Amino acid sequence: MTDLDDPDVNHERAVTRPHHHVPVYASTRYPDDASYLDVACDKLRRAAVALDVPPARQADMTALLRRLCRPWGDAPVARPRYWSNVSLEGMPFELSYAWGGGREWELRMSFETLAETPTPEAGLDVCRAFTRRLADEPGAGISRYLAVEDLFVAPTVVGMSPMAHGISWTPGAAPGLKIYLNPNIAGYEHGVARTSEAMERLGLARAWRSVCDGLAELGVAPRPVVVAMDLSAASEARVKIYLPHLEVDAEAIDRQSAIAANHVPGAFAAALRRVTGHTGPAWRKVPVTCLTLVAGDSTAAAATLYVPLNPDLADDAAACAAVSGFVREAGGDPSSYAALLHAIADRPLTDSATHNFVSFRPGPQPRFAVYLAPGVYRHPGGAT
Repeated sequence: MTDLDDPDVNHERAVTRPHHHVPVYASTRYPDDASYLDVACDKLRRAAVALDVPPARQADMTALLRRLCRPWGDAPVARPRYWSNVSLEGMPFELSYAWGGGREWELRMSFETLAETPTPEAGLDVCRAFTRRLADEPGAGISRYLAVEDLFVAPTVVGMSPMAHGISWTPGAAPGLKIYLNPNIAGYEHGVARTSEAMERLGLARAWRSVCDGLAELGVAPRPVVVAMDLSAASEARVKIYLPHLEVDAEAIDRQSAIAANHVPGAFAAALRRVTGHTGPAWRKVPVTCLTLVAGDSTAAAATLYVPLNPDLADDAAACAAVSGFVREAGGDPSSYAALLHAIADRPLTDSATHNFVSFRPGPQPRFAVYLAPGVYRHPGGAT
């Protein structure tokens, strides 16, 4: 028996909420007849204003999001039909903001295309159809996705959202498109094999074998929960594999990150300790490491740590203080993040809890990102 089969291991903390859990609308800003897209576009626009994006580009950004997410995105946000695991509150949109690392800022919106029939299987079908539409977008490429699509479909869906997508914007560049695939869609016992086959087809088998071998030396079996791909025809297009850390402490997580070329000993353990205030292994929501694989490399090019913020920190004010303090200590500047957070907030930060993760890629020029739910829902079991 592997730990993936162990009934005492709570994978839901790493993977998903049940699809049939329906979030409860609790917005103080948006009227009941506002649509999913009204909310998502308003958040995107306010974030862009905080980053001094020119008005014409703001309009282009929201227009693209509306065009890609219609007609399903026009449904009323106040009447959700099922839980989307794209965001921590069940909303099918999540905003994220990345900065530092010697690169320009990046503003991103992830989303799950919703089906009229509220089932994961129907959702998978509409997400696959949507992906094919993206072949007509400027600069997009779906050939690599099509080469592995059969590995990420199943007649009965297991695990996280069946499939999701993302749009990213950076200064002076065309929007980028991304897809998020569920390797455990036919069951957790098949996730590693499906991921390995996908990496073989994508020309990344050598780097993935290096990851698996490095973890095996530490007595760890990989547990991929997401495989993300740039939907681009460019040769430098990346594949990212997300590995949750179940029932292990911060030092063990740090040791495991040595499988990546950008490993900085002690950096991940310090980040977990500084942001969450503890070192595990009894995480309320587990940390996740994202490994970046690039064609031609013999190992993972980079490891990025996702440090959970909710539910460890009580509200957005506490999360902002923790993230800002950590970023400064790690050699970054949190001022743009803090400005963006206040710009998109719909209520006092002490009265909201929208932070999901802060991600951290260490090095001489560290890079950070925050992942923020829209803040319009609460779950029957408690506030998000």
